[in-house]
Amino acid sequence: ANKIKLLQETSVSTNKLTVLLNNISAQNPQLSIHIKGDSKVPYQHIVKVTAAVSNIGISNMGFITQPMNE
Repeated sequence: ANKIKLLQETSVSTNKLTVLLNNISAQNPQLSIHIKGDSKVPYQHIVKVTAAVSNIGISNMGFITQPMNE
């Protein structure tokens, strides 16, 4: 249950995410990460992803958002 969706809905654990990001960033030092969560994703999962990205040293990280419907 501690899975994070990565790359088109593929679920991975936080540890696997870290390994994948390490491998990808080693091949592409200018890697840009875009995080998109919806209202169903608990905030703690977003925090885990941002921490993993930051701990690896990837500095180009952003969030994909949508305007709120009023």
